[in-house]
Amino acid sequence: MQAILLQFSTSHIEKSSPLHSTVYSTVFLGANPTETTETGDSEKYAMFSVPLIRPNDKLLFSCIVWYNNYYEIYATVIIVMSVLSAASTTYITRKAIVKLRRAVLFECEVEVKRGGKIETIKSGDLVPGDIVRVPFAETKVSYDGVLLCGSVVVDEAMLTGESVPTLKNPLPFEWIEEEYHADKNEVNTLFSGTTILQTRPPPSGEDTNLKNKTILQITIIIAPSLPLALSIAVYYAIRRLKQDKIKVALPNSINIAGKVKMCVFDKTGTLTEEGLTLHCVLSVNSGVFSEEQTINIDQHLRGALSCCHSLSVINDKICGDPIDLIGQHASGFEFKVSDIEQELYKNQVTAETVDSKTGAKLGLIKIIPFESHLKRMSVVCEAADGEVWVFCKGYRIIAYASKTLPNNNDILSTPRDSLESGLTFQGFLVLANRLKPETRDVVEELKRAGLRTVMCTGDNLKTAVCVGRDCSMIPDSADLYLVTAELREDGGLDVQYTLQEHTPVGIAMEDTHNMYWGPYRKVHLAMEGATFQLISKHDKSLMDRVCVTGTIFARFSPEQKKSLIDEMQQRSYSICMCGDGANDCEALRHANVGIALSKCEASLAAPFTSAVFNTTCVPVLLKEGRGALENGMAVFRFTAMYSVIQYVSVLLLIQYESILGDYQYLLEDLAVVLMFDFALGYTKPAKILAMKRPRGSLMHPYTIFSFIVQTVIVVGFLLLSMWLVQQQTWYDPFNVIRTAYLAEGEMYVAYYETTVNFLHSSFQYIIISLVVSIGYPHRRALYTNIPMCISVLLTTGILLLVMFVPSDRIPKLEMADIPSNTYKLIMLGLVVGNLVLALGVEYSYRVCRPLQWFLKFLRCKKGHKNKFKRLVDEMDRGGTWPLESSSGV
Repeated sequence: MQAILLQFSTSHIEKSSPLHSTVYSTVFLGANPTETTETGDSEKYAMFSVPLIRPNDKLLFSCIVWYNNYYEIYATVIIVMSVLSAASTTYITRKAIVKLRRAVLFECEVEVKRGGKIETIKSGDLVPGDIVRVPFAETKVSYDGVLLCGSVVVDEAMLTGESVPTLKNPLPFEWIEEEYHADKNEVNTLFSGTTILQTRPPPSGEDTNLKNKTILQITIIIAPSLPLALSIAVYYAIRRLKQDKIKVALPNSINIAGKVKMCVFDKTGTLTEEGLTLHCVLSVNSGVFSEEQTINIDQHLRGALSCCHSLSVINDKICGDPIDLIGQHASGFEFKVSDIEQELYKNQVTAETVDSKTGAKLGLIKIIPFESHLKRMSVVCEAADGEVWVFCKGYRIIAYASKTLPNNNDILSTPRDSLESGLTFQGFLVLANRLKPETRDVVEELKRAGLRTVMCTGDNLKTAVCVGRDCSMIPDSADLYLVTAELREDGGLDVQYTLQEHTPVGIAMEDTHNMYWGPYRKVHLAMEGATFQLISKHDKSLMDRVCVTGTIFARFSPEQKKSLIDEMQQRSYSICMCGDGANDCEALRHANVGIALSKCEASLAAPFTSAVFNTTCVPVLLKEGRGALENGMAVFRFTAMYSVIQYVSVLLLIQYESILGDYQYLLEDLAVVLMFDFALGYTKPAKILAMKRPRGSLMHPYTIFSFIVQTVIVVGFLLLSMWLVQQQTWYDPFNVIRTAYLAEGEMYVAYYETTVNFLHSSFQYIIISLVVSIGYPHRRALYTNIPMCISVLLTTGILLLVMFVPSDRIPKLEMADIPSNTYKLIMLGLVVGNLVLALGVEYSYRVCRPLQWFLKFLRCKKGHKNKFKRLVDEMDRGGTWPLESSSGV
């Protein structure tokens, strides 16, 4: 087949000469799915580049110092560990990005019109302005382009998360001389990475010794295993999420999920079932509604139901919007796009519907696609008797109207406004959109955790309110006000609040202003997108109140959904947005955490993609986020305390002109510390969401208190253990183990001090790991972390073996033989005392109220950090709003 070829520049379309015969679509080229550019390949694919790990200058400096102090083995191991850390971080990030790249960017052969000839080239060689013949069905689009002629049914799930096939129509003829707008002309644009399900031809007529000591101390302060340990904690979370069928495109977003304060949900396909069910049809006869019907529907309304849609037939199966499918099924007509008897019609038709009862036929001549700002679509059909009809459908309300047209050759070129005027109302299609079984439990779980739940949908306001009540987003005991706003001539706003009748009897009206932060606020607001837009533009003070008390936001366009997310974030809300359709893409990308319900493994619509099509993915992700955040904090605290213990240990030994041996360092860092670094991050999240969110700051009073107290305990027990060994009758301070470099003035390894110091500090690593493993309420108990339990038992066994086995059997460790078993038992007693005291202090913060109050006092916190909490306090002191009328602006 051949195409009508149109020359398309970057900003305008210019008409060229047509070719004859059957035609289908051509496109305008873009560089990638998100932007159009004429740069080279290196810039073209910049969005998919993986940032290389920058060499760590501090680590390089530390390794040089360690090599200079004859710690060759230790330094080598640390370098290997660091390389592994960088490699693992790069692998995790690159894996997610490559997944997206493979889904979007690829090369294939395409047919392009150049110099008046059709030639086949690689899609990577395309440039803006090329005219390309659209490939056949079940192929991917390898460019961005505008459809010039013909129609294409595409699957955009990879980009938008929308699982319903989308019909793309050619750019209307009247736009040929006008500027192309990506937003307005989205229905005419093909995006790279989407899959073509079907192509439709158009009908005719359509188109550095002391220095070394000091420097050595400095290199101990920052643990080299920290980056690796932190990345491992996130890696475990990604694995668990994958088991729950949640794909992660941006790994760093997992920790952000642990700080979410509000959850925003789309309605249809998210809170409610994707598929609608037919409740009834209400037809109109002589201006009066008939009784509810599912059969014996008025003939004109049946005709509208059968034709007024954008359905497609793919592999002998009717596909498209669920609402269109329900309407077509209710009509009782068979819909087909092949085997059409063209001779029955005066105009060329692209599809046909056949009445299963009477055999009457309607041919589809023209589809006028749905436009969001008009909220309607229309079709032009011809009956077998030659009568031409226009059927119009109002979006969301699902109202149908029709009129007859004169049968002439100007039907295809008739303007839309003309076709959609003078219509006769035929009736309503009444649909039931039921809650998904999991929705109510999920909303209640989130509310018990102190999270606000908000609905933002494009559906009708009253429908959204009904769903909000059903899913307990709005409690039965709460007051709900519908808010409307109108702009006055003087630029002010007239705002009206309408209390809904659902408010239960017995709630005093004077108490309805008693708003407070939490899941059981007594006042909720509901409004449409137009009202929200007016308030956002003209009354910022009222917008503050709307953001704190608003629960239902209906009739919101994609841009308004994004604006709502932005307004909430400006008031310190950290937001999780969950949606399933194309209308949610902007909001999903702008939210702190976005979850797209999509069958596509890697979607550009959000950082997280759930293959489970219900809201259970939200609490699962929030639990993992909180667990990952607490695991990361535990790993950081352990690594920080490990650095402190090793630093204090080395500092004490330097006073005796001693230092730990190379293999002692290796045993501590590899057999003890590294094992815990890996195991700590394995702890699973708690089974329930706690009311209190995890601490996200290293400067939190509890974190600082714990660090200071644990450091005092560590130093105290290390000093005590070294003092006790000096009090023993067998103690000899002049015995040494290593003298190889003594003539050169190098440090040597003292006999008993070094041994005791090494053993006790190694046990302290185990103690600190147990201290930071206290996970309540965001992580599960220690015994559930099997790798951690194995690590504690294994390292304790290794240290006990080192303590009681004669030192000549392990000469590499340069250990002293302690002649007294009694002292060894005393050492174990010190370890147990250290453990009990460390754990006792850690638990005291959770049970000792005076200590908690003291730490809060130390914070010198004068008010709420979050703006929305300050707003709630102001509103509690501000009278009886919203019962009072809004004043002008």
